[in-house]
Amino acid sequence: MPTRHVENLFELDDQVGAALMAVTMRVGRAVRDAFEPDGLSLWQSNGPGAHQEVPHVHIHVMPRWTEDGLLRIYPHSPDTPDISVRTKMASSIRDHLG
Repeated sequence: MPTRHVENLFELDDQVGAALMAVTMRVGRAVRDAFEPDGLSLWQSNGPGAHQEVPHVHIHVMPRWTEDGLLRIYPHSPDTPDISVRTKMASSIRDHLG
C-alpha cells in the first residue's frame, strides 16, 4: 500500500505501481509458504462500480482452497459477448494503450 494517499489504481505513477506489485508478490509468497493453500487471489477495487470500500489503493492477498466459495468473480455465468463485440472491445483497448 502506498504511504502517500493514492485513492485508486488510476492515480498511481509507474514507480509506485511497480513497488506495490513487488510488495504484493513478496506477501503472496509468504502467504503461500505460511498456509500452503491451493491457490491465491489478489483483489483490488477502483471506484463505486467495483465496490471500492476504502478510498486508498491497496491489494488484498487471499489464500484460497478448492471449493472455499469465497470471492467468486463470476457468481453467475455471464453472457459472453459474441466474437464481433469482443473484437471491437479489444480494438478499443489497444487504441487507448497508445
